[in-house]
Amino acid sequence: MLMNQFILRKDLSRKFDLYYWIPILNKLDELLETYIEITKEIDEEIVLVILKFTAFLLSISYSKSFYNSIEHLEKLLKLDNLQIVYYIVKILYEIVKKSYINGKETKVHKSQGLIK
Repeated sequence: MLMNQFILRKDLSRKFDLYYWIPILNKLDELLETYIEITKEIDEEIVLVILKFTAFLLSISYSKSFYNSIEHLEKLLKLDNLQIVYYIVKILYEIVKKSYINGKETKVHKSQGLIK
């Protein structure tokens, strides 16, 4: 029992590989696409929950290159909701932070919509 608690604490202190979260990230991407592209009506509460979770997940992950929803973030930046904009900036920061240290470009660097 004590050993299991030690292992659990040690596992929680490590950063996670984002690769294992791809199915969930894909589902979140589908939800964002549904709200942005298909329905044209954005449920800001649901979008905010998705962005908060994504920001948290990226903050504890060490392989951020699997995140592919940059184009949705660009479109969401046009909203007047400051909380949504805050979490988009937080997500972008988490993606760029590690790549900046390693000198690698990401989709954020290549996205013309975010640079303008």
